[in-house]
Parts: sequence; structure tokens; C-alpha cells
Amino acid sequence: MDILSEEAVHTPQWQAEHYPVMLATYAVDISERMGVDPAIPTWQMIGLLAGALPDFHRIQVTRNGMWKESARLWVGIVGNPSVKKSPPLTELCGPINEIERQWYDEWLMQYARYQQDLKIFKALEAKAVKARVAGEQDVEMPTPPTEPVQRRMLVTDVTVEGLCRITRDNPHGVISLQDELSGFFGGMDAYRGNGVSKDRGDWLKSFNGGPHRVDRAQRHTYIENWSTCILGGIQPEPMRAIAKNLKDDGLLQRFLFIAAEDAGPYNDEPPRPELTAWWADLLRRFTQVSLGGQEYELTLDAQEAMREAHREITRTAINPDYDPRLQTALQKGEGIFSRLVLLFHCI
Repeated sequence: MDILSEEAVHTPQWQAEHYPVMLATYAVDISERMGVDPAIPTWQMIGLLAGALPDFHRIQVTRNGMWKESARLWVGIVGNPSVKKSPPLTELCGPINEIERQWYDEWLMQYARYQQDLKIFKALEAKAVKARVAGEQDVEMPTPPTEPVQRRMLVTDVTVEGLCRITRDNPHGVISLQDELSGFFGGMDAYRGNGVSKDRGDWLKSFNGGPHRVDRAQRHTYIENWSTCILGGIQPEPMRAIAKNLKDDGLLQRFLFIAAEDAGPYNDEPPRPELTAWWADLLRRFTQVSLGGQEYELTLDAQEAMREAHREITRTAINPDYDPRLQTALQKGEGIFSRLVLLFHCI
């Protein structure tokens, strides 16, 4: 499906067997209750889970161990306003908001203790300095307390500068929610005014993760893992206009674009408790797994299946009938497919 062409978008049929059982079941439940294409909640869940799973969990794609991928994804839901992208996302973000509220409350308590310890430290420091001035050189200087960091999962309407501060404190990675991806693409370097496309380069780097250094006139920041998942929506016509004018540096091709059908009838039933509980428990499990990470190795059969999938992706990518921009997107399919394998395994 070439969503970059001028022709009408063909929406492939959503098939439950392509996804983990519980995820597909919950997607169908949301679809029937809200009257939305099941592809919308399916890929919203996938995008949120990709950001919830710490980046230090990686899949070893090749036997030699040189190629490893984290479950870092950029997902864009393509559809007119009538597809109703927001209602499913509001429900799905509910448990994440609860998790972040708990993190914030914990941070408030930690920060209050830090402020108390800082006051004590400053008093001890002043006393030690005074003693040294008086000639007591053997007086030890006190150790300052460590300021607590605020753990985050979701960011919205964030600048690259703000993202630097957040990812510095959250090396597990975060999710950037973009209500309208057209604004995300159009807002690149909006505050610079000098034609420099540094924001775009920073976002491109965040797709791959890894160390990142930010050097400014007054400060230097080292970020252990410059990593961001993106989840947003966009309408077909603005997307085509953006694709036509956007610099061909691979930014657009990093996205998994999901074409959604218009909304239909809904049954207005309450959510099934066992499904909402499964979703909330899964998110908590993902956020509570070891931040130290884990590496997953494929079995021999899985390695062969992975190689065959990669070969098929390559054969498709070199099709001369495809737009070069689509070929570039497909060439990134090997890594994205590997990331999906890791995520589905963890689900």
C-alpha cells in the first residue's frame, strides 16, 4: 500500500490472527463499543507498549550478535476526522496516566526529603568551610544529596530541548504523543528561524537510540539513551502534501503508517473488565521489568524465519515500480519487523 502516491489509499483488511490474542481481542472490543476500525486501537496499543517496554530489552537479530534492536516504533494512524482516533486513545492512556500519577507522587515525597537533606548539607558545608578557614584542614567536606529524577512515560507538545532534559532522566525511553502529526512535521525548527534543520536530525537519531551529547554555550548534557517512540494521527491529504515537500532524509520513512476506515455503528456497551484489567496489568508489567534490560536470542527455526522475512522485505523494496520514497521506507522494514517480533514476544 503506497500512501505516498496521489492515488486513493487502499485500506488492507484487519486480521486478528496477525496479532497477539489478547491484544486483538481488546481491539475488537473497543471497535465494537466505539464503532472504530479495529486497526486503530490495535496500533495505538502497539505504539504505547513499544514505549512502555524499557529500551534495554533487545532482540539479537543475527546469530553473530552484532545486530540488536529495541522495541522502538513510530506509528501514525492515517484517516479522516471521521475515523475517531481520539476515543480509543483516551481509554488506552488511562492506565498510563495512573502510573505516571503514582510516579509523580513518589517523586514529590523524594523531592521533599531531598530539600530537607539539602538544607542539612548546606549547614554542614558552611560549618566545614568555616572550620577549614580557622585552620582545621582535616575536616571533611560533606557529600551533597542526590536530586531525585522524575520518571516519565508520555510527553506531549515537547521541544527537542525539553526532550533532552526528560530523556536524560529516563534512559528507558519515552513516548511522544502527537495529536496531529502534520503539526509535528511542520513544527520542525519552528523557533530557530535560521533555516537550520537540527531538530530533524535530533529526531532521526532518537529513532535509533543510544548515547547523545548536547553541547550548548553554557552547559553540556550527556544522555545515556536518546530514544523516543512516536504515536500520532494524520489525515491523508496533509500527509501527501508533507511527503511531497518534506526533505528526503528518511524521517517520514521511519513511520509505520496505518490506514484506517471511517467509523461505523457502535453498541455503546461498557468495557469488558477482564480486558481493561489485562491492559492495565500489561502496562504495569512492562514498566516494572528490570531497567537493566534483557537480551532475547532467536531459536534456530526463528532465525531462519527471520531471514526469510528479511529476504521478502528486500525483494519488495527493490521493486522498480515503487516510488523511491516507498522503497526507502521498505528498506527499513527489516529493523522494524525485528522490533515488532520483540514486542509481540514480550506481550
